[in-house]
Amino acid sequence: MHVNQIPITIAALQADVGDASAGTLASLYGILGNPAQTFNAMVGYEGATALASKLTAARAALLDGIARQVPYMDFWSDVEDTVTIPAVAADLDFPNVVVAGLPSGAVLTRVICILKCRAIRDSSGAANAINGVGKSIRVKKSTGAWNTDDVVAINFDDNQWAAAASAKEAGDVAVGDNDVKSEVDGNATYNFRSEETNRADAIVVDGASLVLHDVQMCIRVYFLLA
Repeated sequence: MHVNQIPITIAALQADVGDASAGTLASLYGILGNPAQTFNAMVGYEGATALASKLTAARAALLDGIARQVPYMDFWSDVEDTVTIPAVAADLDFPNVVVAGLPSGAVLTRVICILKCRAIRDSSGAANAINGVGKSIRVKKSTGAWNTDDVVAINFDDNQWAAAASAKEAGDVAVGDNDVKSEVDGNATYNFRSEETNRADAIVVDGASLVLHDVQMCIRVYFLLA
């Protein structure tokens, strides 16, 4: 290529693609768009202030969702070595539970009771189990009275806690499905009893006795914070 041909070649190129002048760039932006402005529009960028506001709103929504979860607290009794269930109905006390330390402003939404025992042993020499339907353990506040303030905490079924003659069976965790917050309504000491004196739903068994070992009672309180 001769030197005198270069202006002709450049001119020819400019004729094909246009002169890269400000006017030509404006035309290209018209076709392609301004890359910086188009990217901001694509990602919805609204400035630092708007982004901070959206992050604050998202954080508030997350915290609100966490606050609406229903927490609970478990309150357990001391361990009672043995509780012996007779064949003839009688008042039978289970360990007391102290509810203490509920958060200030807690609104109780549901309260249930739990019985736990390490082992179940027949001491009658015959096959043994709970005898009859509709048997229960009741709960009341320590300042209340049985047959006046007590409510059913845990229900039991006929033949529950079955044990072979003179055998020791695995323990159990019996979870009540009754909401007892009408009686268990805050920090206090609560009594548990299979109550025969004034009720007809005391627990009885087939044999002379069925022994529960290492017995604990629990009150589980579900609540919301006001």
